[in-house]
Amino acid sequence: MFKLVNKRCVTLVLILVASIITATSPITTNAADPIFTLLKAFGIGYVVQTFAPQMNTAVNAIMQNNKVMSSETTKVVPIISLGNGAHIGAVQVTGSSTQVNKVAAVAQLEVEGNESWFRAKALVPVNSFDVRTIQRVSGVGISAVLDIRL
Repeated sequence: MFKLVNKRCVTLVLILVASIITATSPITTNAADPIFTLLKAFGIGYVVQTFAPQMNTAVNAIMQNNKVMSSETTKVVPIISLGNGAHIGAVQVTGSSTQVNKVAAVAQLEVEGNESWFRAKALVPVNSFDVRTIQRVSGVGISAVLDIRL
């Protein structure tokens, strides 16, 4: 009588419900509220990990339509902030298949000048989500940055 529900389906429903509650809540929330930060980070990470192949195909189609397709292997991975390990977006990496397959994520490092007149963001392909054991994957570049709106 009762069917077993797929874990993926339950997770998607929970994310959808949390997003609707967050978006329609009359209560104003502080952007630094940890629960909303975690919810957003989890949601982005889940979306990227679940739909990475489809995102990669879409980016490749856009590149091909504009005659700038890479002849090397491509893959979509999450961007993680090295400050807290949160998933904050996605990128497409490109390079040899051996090197691209080593990439687990892209670490984002941010630097702001003393006078705040400039800011730099470095995107570094890395082999792990664990910020304590992270290592750069050489020979891999960033070919696209994907904005994910939840």
